Amino acid sequence: MGDENIKSKLEEIVRLEKPVLVTAGPGMGKTYTLAYKLKYLVETKKIDPGAITVITFTNEAAINMRRRISNKRLKETYIKPELQPVNICTMHKLGHGIVKRNAVKLGLNRNINVLSTNKLKEILIKDCAQIIGVSREDAKETIMCRQKGRCRLSSSTKCKICTEYKSLLRRFNYID
Repeated sequence: MGDENIKSKLEEIVRLEKPVLVTAGPGMGKTYTLAYKLKYLVETKKIDPGAITVITFTNEAAINMRRRISNKRLKETYIKPELQPVNICTMHKLGHGIVKRNAVKLGLNRNINVLSTNKLKEILIKDCAQIIGVSREDAKETIMCRQKGRCRLSSSTKCKICTEYKSLLRRFNYID
């Protein structure tokens, strides 16, 4: 495709009057496209930047987006600081913020902590197996079940371990 054709497609994307999901391989222009769309929304359409949330998969992508819209030398994507969206974050940070704002409703203290390493989760789940009186080896099924996210509450050993694990996290004000 020629540059004019690409520019035409970009203009088409930017003017869509609905949320946009941009997926492409590395170096294909996702950040540029979204930055261009943001500029259009806040400068041309006069959308309140506080009403815009940009969700990225990685911290690096969020940082790159912030750099792109803050760089005055990149005229096509530069946005004045007062017009830049505040919510440019990873999906994990967005989720954490939602949980934190609703912590009390969820039965948590406002100063929740995130258990972020898989190794530590595995150790705690094995500890919970021992707490309920079964072997650490019995925790393997619980670990797999939690990783797949297909837990169905039952009276099985794996569910008893999982219930103990959730209880332990709550006691110490953690989420995973």
